Amino acid sequence: MDGKELMDQFVKFINNRYEDDKISDEEKKKAAYALNMCTVSVSQIVDYDDINVLEQEYETILNNLNLEHMPKDDALRNIIRQLMDTITYFRIQEGDKEQIEKEYQQKMKNAIWSAVPNFGLIVAGGNLLTMGISLASQVGIGYMNYRRNKNSYLSEKDSKMWQLQRAAIEQFNGLRRELFDTAWRLADKYDFPDEYRLTEKQISQYNDILIDSDEIRKYERLDSIKDKFEAYPPFWYFFGNAANYIANNNKFSEEVRNAYRPKAIKYFEKYEELCKNNILREDSLAASCALEHADILIRENKDDNKDKISNLIENAVKFSGNDNDIKELCVIAYLEIGDQKKAGQLLRILVNEGYNSTINAQILSSIYVHYMDKINYELLASRVDPAYLYPMPEDGESKESVEEHFGSRLKDILNRKYSLALKGCIDKYTIEWNKITSVFNTDEEYPDAFFLDTQNGKSRRNRAALSLFQTSGVQKQNYLLRMKNTTLELDMLNILNDMFKALFGLDVFSDVSLQDNVVDIVSTNIQNDRDIVNKVKESMTSGEFDINAYRTIQEISLGRLVGTSKEVMLNKAREEVKKSDINHLSVMEAKLTEFCNEHDINLPDIMLRDEGYLDDAFEKTSRLFEPDLFGHKAVIDQKNADRVEKMAEFIKKQMNEISVAEPGKVYYKSDSGFLGYFDNVAFEKHPDVLSHALMILSGAFHTKIVQKNVDLVFTTDGIIDVVNDSVKYLTPYEEVRIGGNGKIILYGVSPVADKVEYISTVVDVQKLNEMIRSIKGGYIKNVDSIIEPIDGMLTIDELTGWFRVHKDSMKEGVVKIICYPTAERINGLSLGFKINEDLDPEHYILQYYYDSQNGDLLGYRVVNFDSIGTNLQAKLEEDNGSIKIK
Repeated sequence: MDGKELMDQFVKFINNRYEDDKISDEEKKKAAYALNMCTVSVSQIVDYDDINVLEQEYETILNNLNLEHMPKDDALRNIIRQLMDTITYFRIQEGDKEQIEKEYQQKMKNAIWSAVPNFGLIVAGGNLLTMGISLASQVGIGYMNYRRNKNSYLSEKDSKMWQLQRAAIEQFNGLRRELFDTAWRLADKYDFPDEYRLTEKQISQYNDILIDSDEIRKYERLDSIKDKFEAYPPFWYFFGNAANYIANNNKFSEEVRNAYRPKAIKYFEKYEELCKNNILREDSLAASCALEHADILIRENKDDNKDKISNLIENAVKFSGNDNDIKELCVIAYLEIGDQKKAGQLLRILVNEGYNSTINAQILSSIYVHYMDKINYELLASRVDPAYLYPMPEDGESKESVEEHFGSRLKDILNRKYSLALKGCIDKYTIEWNKITSVFNTDEEYPDAFFLDTQNGKSRRNRAALSLFQTSGVQKQNYLLRMKNTTLELDMLNILNDMFKALFGLDVFSDVSLQDNVVDIVSTNIQNDRDIVNKVKESMTSGEFDINAYRTIQEISLGRLVGTSKEVMLNKAREEVKKSDINHLSVMEAKLTEFCNEHDINLPDIMLRDEGYLDDAFEKTSRLFEPDLFGHKAVIDQKNADRVEKMAEFIKKQMNEISVAEPGKVYYKSDSGFLGYFDNVAFEKHPDVLSHALMILSGAFHTKIVQKNVDLVFTTDGIIDVVNDSVKYLTPYEEVRIGGNGKIILYGVSPVADKVEYISTVVDVQKLNEMIRSIKGGYIKNVDSIIEPIDGMLTIDELTGWFRVHKDSMKEGVVKIICYPTAERINGLSLGFKINEDLDPEHYILQYYYDSQNGDLLGYRVVNFDSIGTNLQAKLEEDNGSIKIK
């Protein structure tokens, strides 16, 4: 059905609906508004040439008609259905929509932190009129915010991402022509004045004005065309919004701002009058208008406005529908007028929906503290990490003490996040660093773990290099040719420059003296290793590059050149955190999150999961009898069981977001069919799989050649592939890769292949990969997770001091050991992972303690150091690399 047929049906519906010759002025305006709404909608889709605008028009108009105010007519229903079917074909991709939502949520979070003066005021029950900004007008609602900043989006991203397909433009242009061709027939039927109808030229001018970045000029341009938009309510909202912007702009005098505030109120009231019987069920514009109108009245702080303000906020909530950004602004409005109960009701919705959950949970927890609502507080703490919540005071504890405790906890968390983010940044560039010399086969797809400077990564690279140099084939010759032509020194410098340029972009590292200090440290380290690098480069150029030269250049790691500059930067971050108040902590955290997103670094929030780092905010009393009644072994078993349960819950939550079509099936650890799956002869030789299994993805994959069904068993350590009831191999999560066309690539230790590929047409493999990466970031234990760097020289006092800090190591019957970290020792301790080679004794020491009666391991760590004291080294050598501390 083409655009002309659609409009003919629309006109026919209108003719059947309004047979009465007497049409009220309100009905005329409503009919004109319906026509203008469709015309402007199609016109904006074409003029903006933006698939996000198309999505917004679909959500806010075509799929949002208020049926209570629309006739129940088949013709209208058919028109709407046809329009929706047409526009659905061109709707936005989910990834683009999520990116815009993520950026908007971050902006909203920053603004809320800036607006909330302190949590103590919320706890005390005061209103928040001390807020200095109007979030509704300054931050805006996502729908308008995107259009307002459309040009900046286009400048920051590839514009092709946002453009409509050519076919869509042609179809919507055709529909626009049909709309204007039939407009005169509607005007004749309803007998509304011609000025009610918007022309194509007027709409194009209006569209251009709305994306004007100069708000003052926008107001004046809107003022010049206001007489043309009598029957188009959205115009009056944007007109009032522009006036409100001027009224809130501190660069103007109080006299100017006071002059524009009544104008904003006037235009908002006109919009509200025109929309008394709104034909939209959910309306972002109506909600935005209500919030901005309420904000102006709040600023005037007149007692006679109280009921009107409350009604306006309630209208905003009513029109919000599923738009959580609107609910967020309504929360702030309620807090401003001191209505904490209504704010709390909305906050519970936002926390449950995962919208800005940390900040919203903090505000909600402070409201619960105000009312001493311990029941809801505990329920909230079960869904949001309690360490982020405003503490519930103990009996007799002062407000000042609670706030100090809260601030101290936030600072502790933020310090840890800076440390994790910095490590993540170094890891990212370490991968690029090692790719210079360790891509042995350009046709092979290596996992990131292969290039990391972990014990596992180093070991795998060394084995691959040894295997390559022992051959004389084409692959070796191609590798040596690449090495001969590589600009080794320049590549290293480029990576260092890129990494520190990124890090210095963080405000916390913007201090010039800090940057000079960091550059000096790294420059000195480069000069110390310059001769080694030059010698290796000469061997590359001369064709004498061999396994020994490869091993030599591997010692010149990125971490080695970064050296102590990492600790210098972390100390600077700690200084900034220490002197910051709660509000500024949130700004620092937001900028750290933006940094990680911008540079594709795992968010610290993910890396903090399951590290046992955050303490509970209140004491849980669910266990009457604790495992330590049965000794240390039971305590360790309980910790492992808690970890498995937490991993299983995490995987289930993530997997619920991924659809699995037939014949694929998912079994979770809590399902009745889960245990039945292992009641199979295939697992008789693998009885330990069940105790480590978390989820089964059955029948969702098949082999490439003979189409065998493949099940994937997700365990605490990785993925086990089960092919035709035959248990194959375990692939650690960090080694799982994703290929194109629904492929998952497992790097198992197979006698016939280094990797295997399985294909799925019933599960979204990309989303599955995101889940696997989340597991890797939050739960996988490796040797790096227990390494603790020590600045300066390592001494016996440093090591024995660690034992003294851990009180349980000082109990009778506990044996304390300091030793060289050999693979045999670490693997024998059953730490939950294995290493293949000894750690370098010149830079690593292992220390641990255990119960001499039953051999249970109680605590351990690996220390990484630059130099070792001669007394300590001599003692280790004297005792065959192991010292027992009494």
